[in-house]
Amino acid sequence: MGQRLNALDLAFLALETQRTPVNVAALIVLQTPAGYKGNFIRDLLDQLREQPAGPPFNLRLASGVGIPQWVEDDHFDIDYHVRHSALPRPGSMEDLLSLASRLHSRVMDRERPLWEFHLIEGLRGRRFAIYMKMHHAAIDGMGGIELLESCLSTDPDAPLTAPWHGLRSRERRPSVLPTGVLSRLTSTAKGVLNQAQLGKELGQFLFGQGLKTVGLKPNDAPVPFTAPKSIFNVPISGARKFAVKTIDMHDIKAVGKAAGATVNDVVLGICSGALRRYMQDKDALTKTSLLATVPVSVRQINRSGNQITYVGAKLGTDIADPIKRLRAIGQSTYQAKREVASVSPAAATSFAVMAQGLVAVLNRFRVSG
Repeated sequence: MGQRLNALDLAFLALETQRTPVNVAALIVLQTPAGYKGNFIRDLLDQLREQPAGPPFNLRLASGVGIPQWVEDDHFDIDYHVRHSALPRPGSMEDLLSLASRLHSRVMDRERPLWEFHLIEGLRGRRFAIYMKMHHAAIDGMGGIELLESCLSTDPDAPLTAPWHGLRSRERRPSVLPTGVLSRLTSTAKGVLNQAQLGKELGQFLFGQGLKTVGLKPNDAPVPFTAPKSIFNVPISGARKFAVKTIDMHDIKAVGKAAGATVNDVVLGICSGALRRYMQDKDALTKTSLLATVPVSVRQINRSGNQITYVGAKLGTDIADPIKRLRAIGQSTYQAKREVASVSPAAATSFAVMAQGLVAVLNRFRVSG
């Protein structure tokens, strides 16, 4: 018996087309140890390919009758998933980013487990890179971060652990309910009550969004799908371009402390300033603010799949002063987080399912503008 996908996982599957791959990925740059005797990359690759794969890395989609499920891949091939690449000499960061762009643009084969791991050598300065991607239906961003953190270590003598060992299981609290008929009845009753409460919470949440739409509930958190028409509201192509910019976290925190803003708000402020400047250069600055859809983790212990929702945030691209813009972003995200905190994780993820479902329809019919 396979493991069923939750509703948000299914929404991410529905979002994907050949033009819109739905991948979660990480690009990590590392340095080979000084004085290593032998071919470090080849030795690392051999050790990684010897590591067994656990869920969800050994699971593929089975889409027969009914809802797709994750089932164990009887023909799992580690060599297909763990790949070796080399950059042309002398390997520059631009070469690496170009390769990552091409890898990220490709839709993965749904007949196999939906992940790839690329070990990339040849980066200038004794460096190499790891690029790893998974389908968003299999994992969310916080799950991916936890996964990578469990594999990285500052101890050079620590045992090697590949990401595809699988997500760490967490202990469940022992049930104090008696087994048998009473236990099943209690479980059924709880399920009915939970569904009723979920419907009530979701209804209240959507009603609040409706009140904001007609102006009866003043709130700095925007209503979803009310962004202004802009040069970004166009059908998405299949090509991806990956670029990076490094900013010292100390600087971001210093700006946040001085402005009374969170780290996330400062990052949104950086994005907002870049978007505003870009639209000005194109003579296409919108009169009202662009909106950002910001993912928020609602992870719960012992639940698999995607556990996220989204909050809307005004980016303040219509505000010229960067300090006033950052303040407006902070007010918007504060109100949005209060809205999410007022409902259960189940209601929050249900809202995300509805939003992603609508996005899937817009993308499918290429009417996202």
